[in-house]
Amino acid sequence: MKRAYPKVLLSLIFFLSILSVTQNARAMLIVQNGAPKATIVVADDASAQVKQAAQTLQQYVEQSSGAKLPIASSATGASIEVGQSVAAKKAGVDTSKLDQDGFVLQGVGANNFIIIGGSDWGTEFGVYDFLERYVGVRWLIPGDTGIDVPSHSSIDIPATKVVQQPTYLSRQLSPFGSDGDTPGRRWARFNRAKSNIVFSHNLLNIFPVSKFGKTHPEFYPMINGKRYIPTSDKDYGWEPNLSAPGIVDAAVQQIDEYFQKHPDATYYSLGMNDSQNWDQSPESLARRSG
Repeated sequence: MKRAYPKVLLSLIFFLSILSVTQNARAMLIVQNGAPKATIVVADDASAQVKQAAQTLQQYVEQSSGAKLPIASSATGASIEVGQSVAAKKAGVDTSKLDQDGFVLQGVGANNFIIIGGSDWGTEFGVYDFLERYVGVRWLIPGDTGIDVPSHSSIDIPATKVVQQPTYLSRQLSPFGSDGDTPGRRWARFNRAKSNIVFSHNLLNIFPVSKFGKTHPEFYPMINGKRYIPTSDKDYGWEPNLSAPGIVDAAVQQIDEYFQKHPDATYYSLGMNDSQNWDQSPESLARRSG
């Protein structure tokens, strides 16, 4: 036993050494001693969002290493492919089952690394994950002081495959959204806090006064004994009279028309208006339990 143990230990060390060498050999070098060793590839017909994501990748790699990776529509050497590309198609990267915010990070061969999403949003989020995972970038709090970019003289990325799908359908930290150009909203976007369902106040849009004010004034509430008719379609200081005859059918028709005009829409908000002015008619009061 005493003689066998060193042999096992030496064999294990030898195996781990071989494994380490193999893994390092498979890694793709994109920056070496502050010099660029790869090209960021983006298709000419890519969307503005995907092209901006590629520029963000270029920006943070340069900030970390001092190396500015060129952006082009093709490359002869090592490349990071952002979005739909020839390399992604040849590799058969399947995005059909990805959520719109999901993405794939995949090394293909010795010279290609693919970042592709279920939509342009997924591709953008894939770039942010790439920067976190392989460059160490962190967006900790809103504002420039909350951005941590480690310094690297060289950067390599493994020939691995990462598939990320959002756990939640919609991700938002109010009041920050993924749109806009404020420090808070940029921070939310980098952290993939994207709302896919706008759940806020919307009943005023189901019953616009321009359409129903004259034909169905009963759709609007009785407040202190007087019918409140909104002053405009943007007036949100009221709630619909949900006891009014025909109001449900009118709502169904409005929502149906919305989906006819927006066939790609996936939801419709029934969020109450930003008001406590509910109908005070006897019919409505009789329906309340207190």
